[in-house]
Amino acid sequence: EPLEHAHPPAPRFNVFAAEWLDVHARTNNRPSTVCTKEHLLRNHLLPAFGRMRVNEITTHMVEHFKSRQLAKGLSPKSVNNHLTTLRACLHAAEEWGHIERTPKIRWLKVPPQTMRFLSRDESERLLRGAANSFWQALMLCALRTGMRLGELTALDWRDVDLDAAGLTETAELARA
Repeated sequence: EPLEHAHPPAPRFNVFAAEWLDVHARTNNRPSTVCTKEHLLRNHLLPAFGRMRVNEITTHMVEHFKSRQLAKGLSPKSVNNHLTTLRACLHAAEEWGHIERTPKIRWLKVPPQTMRFLSRDESERLLRGAANSFWQALMLCALRTGMRLGELTALDWRDVDLDAAGLTETAELARA
C-alpha cells in the first residue's frame, strides 16, 4: 500500500539556515544584525549542526555544543549569542512545519556587566589619536551621546535638529 501522506525528510540545518537567513532574517532584521547572524552561523553553528537534519537537533546536542564552545575559551555571553541565533532558526523550523517542537535551550549564566566610562583625559587622548576629522567627529558624537557604532552609522540628516543643536530620538526609534 503506497504511503499517500508521507512527509519529505526535514531539511538539513545548513540548507534550512540559508533559507531562514534569506526569508526571515533579511526581512525582519537590520543589515548589521543579519551580518552578525551570518557570522555566527558560518563560524559556529554550521560546523556543529550543518549536516544534521533540523529535526535531529536535540537539547542534549545543544548542551554538548555549549560545552565545546566554553572549552574553546569563548565567554558565556558569546555562547548565549550563538544559542539565541540557533533558537531563532529552530523556532522558525517549527513554525514552518519542519519540526514538531523547538528543543529546550538553556542559556548560560552571565555575570553582570560593569560599566566603565572614559575619564576626561582618556576621552581627550582618544580624540587626539583619531586618524582623521571624520573619525574624530564620530568619536566626539559617541562620547557626548553614549551612542554605539551601529547607532552612529545609522544616523541620518533627519535625526539632526540644527535649531536645537542636537539629535532627535524619533527617527532612530522608528528604525529600531
